[in-house]
Amino acid sequence: MNHKKKSPDTRRAILWGVGGAYILYLGYTLLQSYLSGEATAQKDVLLCTIGGGAFLLIGVVLVILALRQGMAALRAQAAEMDRVEAEERAALESKTMEDEDDPQA
Repeated sequence: MNHKKKSPDTRRAILWGVGGAYILYLGYTLLQSYLSGEATAQKDVLLCTIGGGAFLLIGVVLVILALRQGMAALRAQAAEMDRVEAEERAALESKTMEDEDDPQA
């Protein structure tokens, strides 16, 4: 059975994506508390708006980076599989050519 292991780049992309999604959720929650009126003190309003906006921005950046890194890892994996497949095909063709040239087989 052929089990494929995930590369460190793929794992990192997944971790960044999950972390980015969580930070997006935190930013949304902070802004939602401001918009719903839960944050009434001046300090709470400032914290909710600035913190929520910063978390949203950081979350979006992390998710975008995770998607780009994940796609790059998938492209690299596909290129490696194509290379191995081409090597196997060349070896098989070489073996076939040797068998055709050898009359004793």
